Amino acid sequence: MIGITKISIMYELNLPFVENFIFVLIYHAVHYMGIFFHEIGHAAFAWAFGYPSIPMFNIYEGGGLALYLGRIDALVYILYGCIGFFIYKFRSDRLFVIGALVLLLIHASFNFTQIHMILISFMGHGTEYIVGSYLFYRALLDKTLGSAYETFFNGFFGLGIIFGNMILFWGVVNVPVLRAQYFETSASYGHNDFVKIQQEMSLSSIDPVAYFGVLCGVVSLIIPLILYAYYKNREVQ
Repeated sequence: MIGITKISIMYELNLPFVENFIFVLIYHAVHYMGIFFHEIGHAAFAWAFGYPSIPMFNIYEGGGLALYLGRIDALVYILYGCIGFFIYKFRSDRLFVIGALVLLLIHASFNFTQIHMILISFMGHGTEYIVGSYLFYRALLDKTLGSAYETFFNGFFGLGIIFGNMILFWGVVNVPVLRAQYFETSASYGHNDFVKIQQEMSLSSIDPVAYFGVLCGVVSLIIPLILYAYYKNREVQ
């Protein structure tokens, strides 16, 4: 995803703090952290389905790109072999064996259908949500090394990444300027994630993809809160 900045939405909404230097500095810190995990996510899931991939980052234009090479089926079979090896090695751990078999079945069901391409396209944003949710969880339960600063930055970057993605998903549907910019960069650099998924699913619009992305953001916020409530309740008992 190259050249798409969530700050465009904030300019469009005429928010007073957008031109503040400190805000812009903080925004870009969160934005580029998200881009790093976004492209790593695309590349990791591409490798998992047999596509050698190289994550690239375009700092000048505020985005990045994961370059996929031709599919090598042997990579997938090597992955299955590794999973099989660990199932055998830890065969006495019933929970691990069940989890590994479920993972293997899910992967295989995606691998031999077109779904794996949809997953690769979505897991840039999906990885951002996972990382953001994990950082938020660490902040809520104070799972850091004891530093108040570390706890703060875990929560700050976690929530920043999650809300940044939700703003982007919402803005592509509801802010005409951003929607036009999104399609413009797709034409210039190759299709962005939403457009790829739309085409792979034969949808008439990217709107369902964007709304699904917003829903994933809500889930990313809810899961750490549920875990927080669960562990706090156990402490009380």
